[in-house]
Amino acid sequence: AASSHGSSNAVATATPSCNDPESNSASNCGKHKPLVSHALWTAVPFLTETIQVLGFSDDSCGVIGDSFQAAFREYLALDHAAAGIEETVFLHDLLMLLIWEDYGLTYRQTDGYFHKLSREQGQICIDFLRRQIERLEAEDLDYQAQEALTLLGQVVCEQRRYELFITLAREMKSDHWRRILLLADTAMRVRKRDLAMLVFEAALQPGFHYDLLRRHYEQLQRAGMSVRRLCGACGSAPAR
Repeated sequence: AASSHGSSNAVATATPSCNDPESNSASNCGKHKPLVSHALWTAVPFLTETIQVLGFSDDSCGVIGDSFQAAFREYLALDHAAAGIEETVFLHDLLMLLIWEDYGLTYRQTDGYFHKLSREQGQICIDFLRRQIERLEAEDLDYQAQEALTLLGQVVCEQRRYELFITLAREMKSDHWRRILLLADTAMRVRKRDLAMLVFEAALQPGFHYDLLRRHYEQLQRAGMSVRRLCGACGSAPAR
């Protein structure tokens, strides 16, 4: 497993094997192949091979990255059920790719994706990410564990799982500002100002962005920050 940011070795982990009980990857399990569309079987290898190429290539012009993002959009739009891929397999593979892709190629590319999932599908994602966080922390892969935690925050927000916000904010602390503002902004959009306050209070533990989050909290505490201002700070997508 890779432990350094930007390492092409992460691709091996991002594409689980059939022996991985967490995945049974659609890209590797031959039992699904006769049912899978040509688009799926060309998209998956292309995504992982593109990441490998970036490990030794100069993409100053962004051509490789653009190609990856075009293929990734097609991948997200695939009807995995029609292709014969179990939803658990598809979602696990997607989450693994998002955790281990280290070049920013998937950054903001899945905004709104988890909102479209059913509650049952959302729970599959939440449970899987929880297991991944535990496994990554046990192996001292802190960067990937934090990536998984940030991704969990996105899933929880887009699934509107408000009951998980405070616990998640407490776990995230103030190490990264954007994911905390996303939780608070999601609460504010549905007029849950008290929940937004509690998110900040849970996150305000010593960390890299303590001062920034403290300022946002104090603004909200004094006058009630508008949804628009808070949304602008974190760059989150409009509520659906």
